[in-house]
Amino acid sequence: MNMTETQYSLHPLTSPQREIWFDQILHEGVPLYNIGGYVKIPGAINPGLFEQAINLLVQKHDTLRTMLTESADEDGVPMQTYVEKLAVTVPMRDFSTKANPHETAIKWMQQRFIEPFELTEQPLFRYDLVKISDDYYYWLLQYHHLIIDGYGVAMLNRSLAEIYTQLANGQIPNLDSHSYISFIENDRAYVESAVFDKQRQYWLNKYPTPPEPLFNPRYRSHYKDKM
Repeated sequence: MNMTETQYSLHPLTSPQREIWFDQILHEGVPLYNIGGYVKIPGAINPGLFEQAINLLVQKHDTLRTMLTESADEDGVPMQTYVEKLAVTVPMRDFSTKANPHETAIKWMQQRFIEPFELTEQPLFRYDLVKISDDYYYWLLQYHHLIIDGYGVAMLNRSLAEIYTQLANGQIPNLDSHSYISFIENDRAYVESAVFDKQRQYWLNKYPTPPEPLFNPRYRSHYKDKM
């Protein structure tokens, strides 16, 4: 996708997104903020229908159409946009002919999961359908934490299940959904408010030098040779 061909509305990163982005660029190419996992699907799946459901999921939830742009704000932080249409291909990885399909598939998914995302002008998620047998699959889902959290992942899983079921039953899925843009607007209103300035000054006075972190990142040491 060449985003320079079309003009999109630009929005600043929210406060939580900025924190994630700053830490990610300090560790370029390190998948510290890959989140997601895999969903077991014990039953037959129509791969074509599954991909159709995924594309409707992307159409319904604009967070999946988030892309960071080369345009930046006054701090050099990239702006974000929401593309109107995004065609998604869901590759099917077939392990059904392997001697140990479950073990082989899980090993492959673990390696796939730690592939870093390209942060600029590219989707910040990817999906794979993993076949174990004709009646057993995994759905591998990976997101960059910039666009979603664990609770949001669970909501998207539920949304996809509803869409796929409706398609399988010959129904037209309901694609109405709330936009992430409303959260951006609320966050920006807070950041530009007198309340924010007052609270910011309070914490600056309380901690003139940053305190030591309460917890050490669990997996950061796994990638220390890349940092």
